[in-house]
Amino acid sequence: IFNSVTDIFNSVTDIFNSVTGIFNSVTGIFNSVTVIFNSVTDIFNSVTVIFNSVTVIFNSVTVIFNSVTVIFNSVTDIFNSVTDIFNSVTGIFNPFPGIFNSVTDIFNLVTDIFNSKYMNYNEESYLTKP
Repeated sequence: IFNSVTDIFNSVTDIFNSVTGIFNSVTGIFNSVTVIFNSVTDIFNSVTVIFNSVTVIFNSVTVIFNSVTVIFNSVTDIFNSVTDIFNSVTGIFNPFPGIFNSVTDIFNLVTDIFNSKYMNYNEESYLTKP
């Protein structure tokens, strides 16, 4: 009888140990599933970081291209300004031929007046002299 009672207690103990083993196994499964979900979350977080980094790189490239565009526009503005300066300097010198022509015209007119008076004088002299 004692042996049978001992066997029963041993069997009950085995059942409790088996149930404990089952719970431990289920806990292990849940822990493994949690690790898998955490790993998947880490992967998604890493991919998000990669996409964010790529976005930052594209934004940086855009800023660089915009800066280069600003530099080219500034250089174009400088060349346009230099062209305007040369055109202005040319504009300053443009009236000079007209001024010189006008001065020449004045000298020609004065010459004509003097020639005309001289010729009149000569004609009068010629007429008044025998």
